Amino acid sequence: MVGGVEELSIEQLASSISTYKEQLEQVRQLLSEDPRNSEYADMEKELKEVINPYFNHLFCVIKSFHLCCGFVLLVSLSLSEIH
Repeated sequence: MVGGVEELSIEQLASSISTYKEQLEQVRQLLSEDPRNSEYADMEKELKEVINPYFNHLFCVIKSFHLCCGFVLLVSLSLSEIH
């Protein structure tokens, strides 16, 4: 478990984020129609709390991937200069 999010594949993370974002959009639509509804406000807050760790974890995975690829590219270029 990393940052409160269980280990998932990038596809699983993206799918979860997409599902939660769709739910968040629906709740925001309901809130716009009934801004004083405390249940909708609570649902919006809870969805944001769920989405953030998933998004942060996905960002870290992507960042790590880019760093790894950059390192591999750098090493490859360095090796090609030697040969």
